[in-house]
Amino acid sequence: MLDEGKGFPVCSELPRREGHNSAVKRWVASFAIAVLACAWIALQSPTSSSLLQDSDTAVLLNALEERSSPLSWFLGDWPLQNHFYRPVSTLLFEGDLALWGRDGAGFGATNTALCILSVLALFWFIRELTDSPILAAGASLLFANLHFARPIPFGSGLTLAAIVAAFAVVLRPENLKMSAYASLLWVFAAATASGLSPFYGGVQAWLPGRTASSMTVFLLGALSAYARFERLRKTGESRASWILASFGLMLLALGCYEQAVVAPGLLALIAVRFWLDGKRPAWPIVAGAIALVGAYAVLRTQLVPLSPSGYQSQQFRSGPGVGMSLLGYAFPAGQALWLGGSSLALGWAVGFTALPYSLALNVASNLAGLRAALTRPSVLAFGWVASLVAFLPMAWLKPFAHYDYLPTALRMLLAAGLIAAAAQATAIAISRRAIPAPLRPDPAPGSLPRR
Repeated sequence: MLDEGKGFPVCSELPRREGHNSAVKRWVASFAIAVLACAWIALQSPTSSSLLQDSDTAVLLNALEERSSPLSWFLGDWPLQNHFYRPVSTLLFEGDLALWGRDGAGFGATNTALCILSVLALFWFIRELTDSPILAAGASLLFANLHFARPIPFGSGLTLAAIVAAFAVVLRPENLKMSAYASLLWVFAAATASGLSPFYGGVQAWLPGRTASSMTVFLLGALSAYARFERLRKTGESRASWILASFGLMLLALGCYEQAVVAPGLLALIAVRFWLDGKRPAWPIVAGAIALVGAYAVLRTQLVPLSPSGYQSQQFRSGPGVGMSLLGYAFPAGQALWLGGSSLALGWAVGFTALPYSLALNVASNLAGLRAALTRPSVLAFGWVASLVAFLPMAWLKPFAHYDYLPTALRMLLAAGLIAAAAQATAIAISRRAIPAPLRPDPAPGSLPRR
């Protein structure tokens, strides 16, 4: 808008322009953090020829060479013939075989590229979901760190922050409760940021791990496109093309790995998150995602045997292990209580060990995190519940690191949000309490008489 007759911007627009430039700078800085973390992942790309000597990989590559028909994998079981429908991730192996032959470095580069794309897809998703550069950069960095062969010990640093927050009570004894709360949040943030599985050996340097990483790239892309659609609806800038992109990426994710069947549940959580912000989400899109997964399930029954394969029979499980795995996402302290509860039955002598105090700290930190999640549901509760939903179908399988790949990506939003909440609580704990102003008489002395 120009001032009439002068051609200069109206003064009221100047702060808005500065705000826009400042926001752009923040986003550029946050994206640079994610890119630098990805660069470190790239520098540790596996190159050993032993990558191809893994038993599953060797059988898979032999099957590809024998059939020599890439598109045929859309019509049935994937190369290992263990009753999985994974044509898209199989094509990634076909592409590597065509490009690199039996060169392990080429296959390792593809696995590395998928890990990098997963980190960047997580950045995009959190950008669309929260519009927060700090959360996007923080979650992406924490997720990337779990790919490092030697991860940065963020957990130790956050534990140190917990100790500092606990000692804040020395400075401000009147803020005892807030100091304890901040310290417990730091403890829970440290445990959450450390993740449940390392991903260098379990995903990046293990070629079949690309089934999970490729699925994560496409599914996070699908979630990002839907979140962008919802975020822009209020401004009238939303386009139906984002929904088409979301559904297309969802199909690709389903063609990579069966864990993608959680897509409708995750879309529903995104819809609830925008509903909590006072917006009216497009629920028919969630219904469409359910229909899409239903159609995939029907197609799968036509192309893949319904009876469990030998591998599936070996991997499926029931019993306490399922509950333990679910507790790892639902209430991590529950795992510690489950494992340590029997030791507590030994009697009073246990009081001379660190076990009961460690369990108490674990439970208290989880409860503090739960309280924070209830006060910040659009970030903390979302990351907490979304990671659990993403892991649900894998709980009934014996654990592998790549089962945790997508759930951990989503859980890093919880970790980043906990760090932000803990930092805020710490700042309050070390601040002097505001002294309320004394009541002034009405009218105040010396004031003009009222008419």
